[in-house]
Amino acid sequence: MRLKDIFIDLLGQRINGKKAINKGNQEDISQLKAGDLHYKAYVGPPDQYDFMGATQFRLLCALGLRAHHRLLDFGCGSLRAGKLFIPYLDKGNYFGIEPASWLIKEALRKELGKDIIRIKQPHFNHNRDFKTDVFGVDFDYILAQSIFSHAGRDLILKALKNFARSLKSQGLIAATFIEGEEDFEAEGWIYPGIVSYRPATIERCIEEAALCFVRLPWYHPRQSWYLLAKDKSKLPSREQLAYLTGAVYHEPFFEESLKKDLLGFYSYRALDKAYLELDKTHLLRTRNLRLIPTEENRRGGKYAYGEWAHVIGIFQTLIYQNLDKKEENLILDMGCGTGLLAIASEPFLGEKGAYYGVDVRLEDIEFCSRHYDSQKFHFIDLKAKNPHYAPLGEEKPKLPFEDDFFDLVTALSVWTHLSEEDSLFYFSEISRVMKRKARAIVTFFLLDESYEKTLPLRTKETGKYHMTEKNRWVFNKKAYGSGYWFCPEWAEVPEEAIGLKEEALQLLLKESSLKICRYYPGNWKEIPGVFFQDVVIFEKE
Repeated sequence: MRLKDIFIDLLGQRINGKKAINKGNQEDISQLKAGDLHYKAYVGPPDQYDFMGATQFRLLCALGLRAHHRLLDFGCGSLRAGKLFIPYLDKGNYFGIEPASWLIKEALRKELGKDIIRIKQPHFNHNRDFKTDVFGVDFDYILAQSIFSHAGRDLILKALKNFARSLKSQGLIAATFIEGEEDFEAEGWIYPGIVSYRPATIERCIEEAALCFVRLPWYHPRQSWYLLAKDKSKLPSREQLAYLTGAVYHEPFFEESLKKDLLGFYSYRALDKAYLELDKTHLLRTRNLRLIPTEENRRGGKYAYGEWAHVIGIFQTLIYQNLDKKEENLILDMGCGTGLLAIASEPFLGEKGAYYGVDVRLEDIEFCSRHYDSQKFHFIDLKAKNPHYAPLGEEKPKLPFEDDFFDLVTALSVWTHLSEEDSLFYFSEISRVMKRKARAIVTFFLLDESYEKTLPLRTKETGKYHMTEKNRWVFNKKAYGSGYWFCPEWAEVPEEAIGLKEEALQLLLKESSLKICRYYPGNWKEIPGVFFQDVVIFEKE
């Protein structure tokens, strides 16, 4: 098979989202002579050459491009978009960067002609270093179509930083990426290999270049459009984005553009941020739900916004039921994470009460300190060691509170990550800091009789009351040789998930001044439950 045929075949393949296609041992095709490879085949599927140029022109015009604006066409290739932009823009306003100079020469000769070049006087540069300051001007618009689908993260970040330096304060950058489930890991220029990145990785690169963005719903047969700016106010609003679909009518080859669900163009993160802002305006009877953070700060096995709202409701009810007085309470939350139970606790603090959240993850403590009202909420980095969550922490620091201080202690999915030694120590600690008659709400994986009955039913099937595999919750390996603390086979360290035998629960009670008041089995046991994990209510005697 000739090189030309191989190359066209490569470009026609779809992306697997994991790695570059056929990167190794290929010639530097940018060095080929014009006669070796047709200029239209070099920059993408030839049968889409006209469309890919037209859709870029349509998009930028929809975003506000006018003839008096300066446009940088980064990686302009054989001018598939340039042949439309050059006649449209005023003289001297088109700037193209393309290392393969022969591509531009072929396009100028076969697509535009000498007269239009003389009249419009476009500018070209052939640097290979992703430099954008070579023309000595700043740009109103920068276009980078199918560039980052061939670049390692090092070059993407380099290009974006250069874009930011060469962009006017009110300017816009339109760029495409290929989104995948995994990140391409190599560096450098991958062409003609094709690479993809997770949306979160793309977002980090953009933010590191000090740019803001929205993901555009504009149709592309293979990639996703992102719009970047220095000034966030210049990005389209949610309402405006609805008009930027890029749909194509009366063309069977692009019928998929009409079938795309608009929501399918957005990442969950982008949708979540937009939805939460809108959702807050509709909260009427559950005021504290306005504090639910965006998806990048929702952790602890509870990721979806709806599940956070659901769990907050469950534990807000449990907290209400287990407080003697309903306001002015002092509440300790062990393993506060990013504040799920802080939200559930808020109604019970009043003017004089306070919530104290402790956690071993410093990043979560720092987030909570920024996100929640510092007059009511206090967050403390415990610095304790946990092989799963904080492997570099100290061994077992005591809780930094005086004896008999708290009206209520909560611990959501904490004792499901503690070894026998840590479990006993911190159970005695919460007992120490609780007032007499105060209560504690603690969740567990209790390996009791109801659990044992489910073992023959645990298969790869999704649970009856939850969306994880039934056999994920089989605790059959001793955690550090303990007789009563167990973890699943899949756990790399026991603290990833720990279940307790009934004898373990008795040991906890023996090492404390607590007694069991109530027990709510969890639906992880394949029964209807109040919550996923088992919930146990303790009272200090």
